[in-house]
Order: sequence, then C-alpha cells, then structure tokens
Amino acid sequence: MVPIKKKLCPASRYYLKCPYSRTPTRIVVHNTANDAPAENEISYMLNNDFEVSYHYAVDDREIVQGLPLDRNAWASGDGHGAGNMEGIHIEICYSLSGGPKFAAAEKNAAEFIASLLQQYGWGVDKVTKHQDYDGKYCPHRTLDLGWTRFVNMVKEYLSTEKEEPDLTEAEARKIARGEIENYFAGLAAKPAPGWAKEALDYAREEGILNGDEGGLRPESYVKRDELAQVELNRERRYREIEDVPDWARDAVQELIGLGVILGTEAIQDGKVTLNMSEAQLRGLVFMKRYVDTRLNTTE
Repeated sequence: MVPIKKKLCPASRYYLKCPYSRTPTRIVVHNTANDAPAENEISYMLNNDFEVSYHYAVDDREIVQGLPLDRNAWASGDGHGAGNMEGIHIEICYSLSGGPKFAAAEKNAAEFIASLLQQYGWGVDKVTKHQDYDGKYCPHRTLDLGWTRFVNMVKEYLSTEKEEPDLTEAEARKIARGEIENYFAGLAAKPAPGWAKEALDYAREEGILNGDEGGLRPESYVKRDELAQVELNRERRYREIEDVPDWARDAVQELIGLGVILGTEAIQDGKVTLNMSEAQLRGLVFMKRYVDTRLNTTE
C-alpha cells in the first residue's frame, strides 16, 4: 500500500471542520472533481472557511489524512445524518480528467478501504458512496466506470489480505531478530564522522575503547555492560609500568624503588601491578615533585 501521511486539522478548527466526536460505522467514497494531488486537496480543505471536510484524500502516490477518525466530516450533504456523522470519508483524486493517474488513485483507494474494513472488522456492505446520502452524482467518475466494478476491486484486496497466513511467534521472532541484526550491522559499517576523529583516536590510543572483531564501530549503540567496561578502562588503565606514559614513568619507577608504590599483587619478575587511574597517577607524580622540591629547598 502507498504511504499514509498525516496532515491533521488543528483542534482550534474543529468547530468548523469536525465539531462532533463519534464512532464510525461505514466508509463513504467520493471523487474530488478536480485534478490536484492528495496533499493539495487536504490543504485546501483545512484552510478554507467553509463547512467542507473529509478524512482522507488518495492520489496515485500517497494517502493523506486530514481529520481524526473519531470526528465527523461535512462531505455527504446529509446534515446530521448517518453519512456525515458516521462515515469515514475518502476522496479519490484526479477524477476531473481521469486517465492513468485517476486509475492508480482508485486502485490505491480500493486497497486502503480494504485495510480499513479489516481494521474495523467490517464487510464490503459498509462501503457506500456519496450518492447514497443526498442523491448527488458522486463519486462521478467511479460511477461512470461502474460502482460494482469498484466494490469488486475492494473485495479483491480484502480477500488477498485475508489469505495472508498469520505468523507463528517463532517466525515473528526470527524476522524481528534478522531486522535488528541488519540494522546494527549497518551501524557498525558506517564510518566515523569527521568531527569525532580526534576523540576516537584518543580513546583508541589510551585503551578506553578497545573495540572487538568488528573494530571500534563508532556509530553503534553502547550497551550497559560495554559502558561499564569503558568506565573500567578509563579508571584502571595503568596496570603495569609499561603502561605508564613517559612523563610519569621515571617518577613511578623511583616510587616503586622506594617502596611507596607496592602494587596490588606481589612483585613477580620485577613487575608491579599498578592498577592506577589517570587522576591517581597525576596526583602521585605531582606530590612526589612537590616533596622533592621541598627537600631540595631544605638542603
């Protein structure tokens, strides 16, 4: 089915276009007697200052909704009768000149009407025409071509929808899983945005983001367990003396030699497990330099 776009009447205009709340009981078919596309028809309906209104306009490319389905419309010419008060009003576009665009719009309308019948649990007896309410020859071109022909089109779409088998829960889960996997695979394949290169390079070089077999995957979402790992990497990335940056390595080695840094595990093969964050490392080096300065001054 073609896309359905919403361009709904603002509540401030309900007083004019659809003043009554209701429950629909039928579908009422119209032709626009114009050659404009659906969006133009809905825009005209919403913006004029007349009691002219309908729920949908259908053209060869899309369906545009203008009124909520729980509000009435002034399209059947029967005042407060069943047409205006209870109908879902559908205008088929391009009926003035007819031709391929009208034919496509009519098919789209038939398919859409079949979907509405399915939604409400109605039969084709609920498909009515404007003419049924005030005698106006509308939908004019659909009537010229044959009303029964149009109803049969609706029946064909309705039977096609009913023949589609219901998916089992396992089948639905399989389809959903495949869609999710494809979605995240697409994210993983997207290149990093240029503005993030410096930050990503830093995160990669500092070991904050290690990635996996798919790489760093800069456009993928981060799960809670991954976020926890990122935080752990950030807080505890200096684990051995080889991990310490050059600006701090001499100071850390001296502190280890003095026994100030003992590590979290026993020294093995001359290595100390530091388990030190960036903030801790900077604080320690700053404190050592301060103490060294004070000692030199005292001497």
